[in-house]
Amino acid sequence: MATNGYFAHTSPITGNQPNLMVRNAGYPLIASFPSAANNLESLACQFTSSGGGISYAAATAIRNLIVDTGVSPPGHRYHLLAWGGSQSEINFYRQFREIGVGYVEGFRPESPFSAGTPPDGSGAYYSIHTGVRDVSNPWLTGVVFNDTNANGRYDLGEGLAGVTVSVTGPASGTATTNNAGGWSFQASAGTWNLTCSGGSFAGSGAAQAVIATDNVEVDFRSGQASGDVNFGTGSITPPPGGGSTGGGDSGGGCSTNGAWTPLLLALMAATGLLAAWRQRRSRA
Repeated sequence: MATNGYFAHTSPITGNQPNLMVRNAGYPLIASFPSAANNLESLACQFTSSGGGISYAAATAIRNLIVDTGVSPPGHRYHLLAWGGSQSEINFYRQFREIGVGYVEGFRPESPFSAGTPPDGSGAYYSIHTGVRDVSNPWLTGVVFNDTNANGRYDLGEGLAGVTVSVTGPASGTATTNNAGGWSFQASAGTWNLTCSGGSFAGSGAAQAVIATDNVEVDFRSGQASGDVNFGTGSITPPPGGGSTGGGDSGGGCSTNGAWTPLLLALMAATGLLAAWRQRRSRA
């Protein structure tokens, strides 16, 4: 999209749709999803006619997709929050266990797209893919962060990279946090003991998680000896309210402006974080 200047689920260059794209990239998507379809992708972009470049804040993109202004039904909201207009739709979205987020900057999208017209301007694009496999074990997943404002929750810029989360139980292994502090470990049913240490994490943290069929979220706060399992411990201060200023994209449509106080940055922190929240929500 950023290279060729278009904004669409179906590529006008190859004709491929998202289900096939993720398969071509090596992801073992569940076989029941047809290749000529989109069952897993939400897109957001921001653009300008200027060639000087543009960026798109993660918080703004997530906010615009969740609010889904002007989109009826709000398909991006349904997709990302595992909700829907019917129980069958809700059940469909709740089967996803994994999530991947991509961001790139390049040319603005042309409307209508023409392969013979050179792209110009500047565009910034997010793609959010959810995934499920034919054999889909649950995940231990979470985020490691330094709670600098002591509000009990992960905020933008608080993630700690290069921290080791060690896991023992039915199997053993380790995961290293990414640049945003996110980590994931594919697990199985049973009791798991986790420890967190290294990098810029102060001291060490520990937690125990019991998995049946659902993903389990385990977060570690630097300097805290106990991890938070399924968001279950610690005092959380509600975030301040926020609203968009100027324009905003209509949940996957393009926009030329937008700003927002971060509320859902944890969705971007770890590849399995949203899936863990979904599974927890399904038990509520």
